[in-house]
Amino acid sequence: MGTPISNILKIVDSNMLTPLVRKALQQDGVVVVDWKYDALQGGSFNSETYRFSGNAHRSEDVLPWSLILKVIRSLDGKDNPASLTYWKREALAYQSGLLDTLPNESRAPQCFGIIERPDLEIWLWLEEIVNETPVNWALEEYGTVGHH
Repeated sequence: MGTPISNILKIVDSNMLTPLVRKALQQDGVVVVDWKYDALQGGSFNSETYRFSGNAHRSEDVLPWSLILKVIRSLDGKDNPASLTYWKREALAYQSGLLDTLPNESRAPQCFGIIERPDLEIWLWLEEIVNETPVNWALEEYGTVGHH
């Protein structure tokens, strides 16, 4: 079940990426001209994560962009919202606006698009968060962030 990465690459094209990149760059007139992808480490038992990046043109300007694609699948092949592992939970949190109002300085990546696919699969197109300074947290700091 689910879409293998080779098929994802066949589905992802400039028509799909252009509106997402326009949202990410906050530029209505840009056109995606090229892109590449990389599979990212991590994820979970029912998801895969990819980084798409490339260039877009606006008039004579070339604008670099990047997006994170998180592909989430149902584990049990069922669409049961009462399940503890309900596959749509993250997408529903984004759609509800709940993640727009996190407490303190917490912030979720922006979601630029949600695409529900056949076979109980959902694609979240998210902002790439780049940490420009290395962070070496103590165990207690992870607890603090988790609490918030």
